[in-house]
Amino acid sequence: MKQSTAANSHWLAALLSSLLLLNLLHLIGADEAFSCPNGWELRGLNCYKYFNIKHSWDKSAELCRRYGAELVAIDSYAENNETLAIARASDPNQRASDKYWLGLASLDDLRTNTLESASGALISQYSGYWSLHQPNAESGECVAAAFAGKSQSWDLGTCESLLPFMCRAQACPQGSLHCANGKCINQAFKCDGSDDCGDGTDELDCPAQCHYHMQSGGDVIETPNYPHKYGALSKCKWTLEGPLGSNIILQFQDFETEKTFDTVQILVGGRTEDKSVSLATLSGKQDLTTQPFVSASNFMIVKFTTDGSVERKGFRATWKTEAKNCGGTLKATLQRQILTRKKSSSSIRIFVIALTFIRYS
Repeated sequence: MKQSTAANSHWLAALLSSLLLLNLLHLIGADEAFSCPNGWELRGLNCYKYFNIKHSWDKSAELCRRYGAELVAIDSYAENNETLAIARASDPNQRASDKYWLGLASLDDLRTNTLESASGALISQYSGYWSLHQPNAESGECVAAAFAGKSQSWDLGTCESLLPFMCRAQACPQGSLHCANGKCINQAFKCDGSDDCGDGTDELDCPAQCHYHMQSGGDVIETPNYPHKYGALSKCKWTLEGPLGSNIILQFQDFETEKTFDTVQILVGGRTEDKSVSLATLSGKQDLTTQPFVSASNFMIVKFTTDGSVERKGFRATWKTEAKNCGGTLKATLQRQILTRKKSSSSIRIFVIALTFIRYS
């Protein structure tokens, strides 16, 4: 009986909280009560961003999670219309595509009439807004939204197809800091020396602690006091972020540290260290003017750590972004073909891959 009373109390508290929130939104409007990260669009209690770059369904879901979001799994008629408006505004002439990935995929070839969202939730296929003759399990497993017509409809397609995609994240209350993992924390916790986000986002851009977050290619990064000696026990970090679909190229103009003990580590892969891998660790006096360091993603982290003795002048470097040139359409033929990687300003070597297509009888 006590457990039942406690459960009812929790249910009533949740209901009252929801009613108070709805009343607040009615009085002041969602735009005044909530906010989204830069470049994201606020609709209701969620933030949306449409990406014109094309990826497979799995890669699109992975990229959304990098921003603390998920591939959008539409759950209402109103949201279907909202996402249609966002997609049309982002690509009004459908230059990239007239479809984009949704965060839904079929289960068991629809034998159980079930879809699974990118976050793992299960929903009925009958809640979808399907095109004529859809859902058709023979067309593929992943759901794309088609927005060329007057309304937005859904199609099943091959998950390896390359399409634009849309991410959805929870909005944060005004005055909050948006963490890269999707959490919201009070702005007052930023740069307090404690990892309140849980992924280091709140300690990312703190100049007083020698932590910098840069999003403008062409910027210069250099050690404190350069070209004079840096201080002992320095711990500096530069997080470089370019547009999604680009690489980052780091080029040193000058480099001199105490060999072995004062190091520069270059990490690539994600916005935070736990999502990155080490590309290089450098120290000593080196001529790196002809050796660019290139990331495979739109993130790069540069860490500078020194010990308590023997200081040098440090380093000076510049960075820029470059659009990825990989991708395209391959057509299978019966003849042997050669696929050559395009040469770019950041290329160090050219890869040649021989492709042989075999027809099976």
